[in-house]
Amino acid sequence: MGHQTIGFSPFGLDFTRIHSIPDAARPKVELLPPWALTGTKEFVAPFVPTYSMIAPMAREVARLNFEGKLQAVAEEQGKLTQTLSFGAWDATVSYGVWERYGRPAGNPQPMGGALVAQLNDNQFLVSGFYSRVDFRPAAPDKHGDFYASKREPTRTASSSSAAS
Repeated sequence: MGHQTIGFSPFGLDFTRIHSIPDAARPKVELLPPWALTGTKEFVAPFVPTYSMIAPMAREVARLNFEGKLQAVAEEQGKLTQTLSFGAWDATVSYGVWERYGRPAGNPQPMGGALVAQLNDNQFLVSGFYSRVDFRPAAPDKHGDFYASKREPTRTASSSSAAS
């Protein structure tokens, strides 16, 4: 996902103890990684959260991917952040619980990931696990302060007494 692919499916791509494979075609057990020796249920379990997250919006995700507006990342060992560029905006994905003083710490094992899609110039769809996504202008002078929020004007004692 996020690299102009049609999709991803772990089912049937790797050896998962299918007993109908002829012995001559069956890979040698000593050459298989440990996860391939488990049953199918255990093999596909890590993919369940991702599929559950994407399923309700599969058509929109496919369309955004086709249009080149979707990017996705997965946590890599020792890499605490990754940056995705969306023209005028950069999305920085960090992993794990942040330590004091605002620094990402990473997860104990690489398990984080994020999917970011640009819906409009300044509107994004963000979804992920064990990650945090921060947006910053690629050229700060063009967008000003992205973090400013809409606030109601505050009334002081002098302004409220003048209105009465």
